[in-house]
Amino acid sequence: MSPRTIKVFIADDHATLSDGLMAMISAVPGFTVMGKAADGEELLEKLRHKTVDVLLLDINMPRLNGLEVLPMLRERYPQLGIIMLSINNTRSHITRANQLGASGYLTKGSDQQEILTAIRAVAEGGKYYSQEVTRTIMELREPSRGNAPVELTARERSIICLITKELTSREIGERLQISPHTVERHRKNIFNKLGVRNVVGLVNYAHKHGLNREDCTDL
Repeated sequence: MSPRTIKVFIADDHATLSDGLMAMISAVPGFTVMGKAADGEELLEKLRHKTVDVLLLDINMPRLNGLEVLPMLRERYPQLGIIMLSINNTRSHITRANQLGASGYLTKGSDQQEILTAIRAVAEGGKYYSQEVTRTIMELREPSRGNAPVELTARERSIICLITKELTSREIGERLQISPHTVERHRKNIFNKLGVRNVVGLVNYAHKHGLNREDCTDL
């Protein structure tokens, strides 16, 4: 029994690219291109009369772009494999495409082998993301370092609390029995460690992580 032919459709407003993809895919045994469209509205109309396994969907198209037409396609053709195409791996595009149910994501710089591998994977019900896109997705899933409290010493936490109380370096030094010069050195280290540039940024950080409430009781 011969393997089934994977039926592909291409939606891209750049005729040179779509024609190139059609020629490349059609030349490979086991693949056939069912047609192409230059925008989302034309795509919806043509898919009404086609049986398609995998759609290569450009993000930037006139009228209905790829991200706008994607939820409509998901509703009408839930089994259709949809691989997004983009000239870059913009984080906002990748995030939105994932949220809307894309089956894969390729940059337009992907080579022939990767495109065919992605089509096969998606046709079999899987997902496929280029290496660049996979790296971006993993970065998006990692907790932002800026949201996690930075490791601070007890002295640094005390100084932060006193700064939020609007004490000067001299007053902080008197309270902690250290010199104003030492307070300034700690202040500089704290700013560098937290990645803030001024007292406003420090106060915002302290409020977010509870440092304006902690460690101040006995100071």
